[in-house]
This record gives sequence, C-alpha cells and structure tokens, in this order.
Amino acid sequence: MLTTVVGCRQPDHAPGVVVDDLGRAVVLAKTPQRLASLSPATTELLYAVGCGERLVLRDGWSDYPPQAKKVSKIDGLQPSAEAILAFRPDLVLVNFPSPSLQAALDGAGVPWAALSPETVPAVARSLRLVGQLCGEPKRGAEQATRFESGMAKLSEALRNQPKVKVFYEMDVGDGTRPFTIGRRSFASGLLEAAGGRNVFADRNEAWFPVGLEAILAADPDVVVLGDGDVPEHPQTPALFAARNGFAQLRAVQQQRVAPISASLVARPGPRLLLAAVALARILHPSVALPADLTVTQVGPAR
Repeated sequence: MLTTVVGCRQPDHAPGVVVDDLGRAVVLAKTPQRLASLSPATTELLYAVGCGERLVLRDGWSDYPPQAKKVSKIDGLQPSAEAILAFRPDLVLVNFPSPSLQAALDGAGVPWAALSPETVPAVARSLRLVGQLCGEPKRGAEQATRFESGMAKLSEALRNQPKVKVFYEMDVGDGTRPFTIGRRSFASGLLEAAGGRNVFADRNEAWFPVGLEAILAADPDVVVLGDGDVPEHPQTPALFAARNGFAQLRAVQQQRVAPISASLVARPGPRLLLAAVALARILHPSVALPADLTVTQVGPAR
C-alpha cells in the first residue's frame, strides 16, 4: 500500500476496521493515499471530509466540487476493473458494485467500501464512515454533526407548516409516462424534510414511470422538475403546462411548477441539505428560513 502523497495534509487517525453499508468489515492497515470514487455522491463526501486531494480516479458523473473535474475519470455505469487497477488505488469507494467488480478488486487485494445511503439521515453516517476510512474521523464527525444540525433547523422552521402535495418528475420519458419517485427513493424523504408530501409515496419503489392520468388524479399543489437541467429534453414549467390536459392541474394554474438541479437532489451526499433548503423555498416561499443553512465544506449549490 502506498503511504505518501506530496502536498497532502496528514490524516488524524489510522482507519483500522470500518463496516460499510453492505455490512462488510473493511480492513485498512494504513491510511489510504490513492482514492478512487465510482459515484458522484462518494466524490462529494470525500471532499467534504478533507480527502479530495487524494482522489486519483473518479466516475464520469463526479463533477462537484469543480476541482473534482481535474481528476482522471472512468465510465461509471460499467467501470472496468482493469482500468481502475491501472491507477493503483489503495481504496475504492463504490455505490452498488457489481459482483464481477467486487471479485476483481478482492482478487487484486485492493480494499473497497460500499456507500449506499437510502435515506436523508443516512448521509450523516456516510460522512462519518468516509472520515473513518480516510483517517479523518474528527472531520467526518464534524461534518456529520453540521449536516444533522442543519436538517434539524430546517425541520424546526417548517414545524407549523402544512404538508404540500408534490409531484417530482425525474425524467420526462416519452412525454406520456414520465418517471417519478416512490417511497423507497431518498428523494421522497427529502421532499418530506422540505415540508412536502410525495403524491406517489404509496408506491413501494424507488422510481418508476407514471401515466398522465395518475398525475391528473393526484392534482399536486406543486410540481418540481428534476429534469430541468438534464442533457436530453430538459423541461421547463411552460413545457410541462403544455402537455395534454395539464393546464387543469392546480400547480399549473397557480404557477407552482419549478425546476431544481438534478445533481443537487439526486445525490445522497452532503449537498442534500442545500437541496432540502432549495425545495423548502419552493414549497413554502413565505417561510423565513435560517440564513446559515448551508454546507460550506463543499461550496455553494450550482
């Protein structure tokens, strides 16, 4: 295992044994100095706990914070184990590793850890976990506490507000069956944290396509467009309102259709606090939120 990186601040603790989100005991004899991150969320977590400078490889979607884009990248959908190993990482952070990738890393003797938080509160655990893995448990604990404190402040600010019915669109799809979220998506919990109620929270799925008739029947108070900044077919409130029958929706009539950055909402990392605040401002525009609800360790929302 490599032990030095020029210009890297010294970690405050050797990681030892850490249990990841798959329940595996990840054993690290020394503090890892060459890190590979195969998901945007884990990349943001690394920078949040002060370990981003050790990143030698990232997946192609890891574009935040901006300095991450300077790091060599690899395909995130089907990452090549051979390509990963060519960068000589001494720790690989993944979200949902395939069996073949697990076997390849294990066979090469390269430690790896799975981080797949399924709820908003689980992000705090991820911050602590990454801090421990990288030898920065104090920094990880500090950022986890900051995240938890921010979410608690937001909850208190919205305590007396009624829940707003929300339709969240992930992707417009073919226009007749857009993709949305069910209760197994952490984004559904994010809507709850922002003072909303996912109109499809009764579906025991993370995401799925939904017919226009079901959206009309749900008649949400607010529509949040998570596909407003996607590369293909980005949506706007005007395009949404122009769909067949949607002019009768309450949210359209009251002009409460709003876009939000997909990368902000879709990544279970430290910026979920910023996402919750942004959603709260959409759902409850008249509520004065505490001015300090930010996650400064990864910079401002884009």
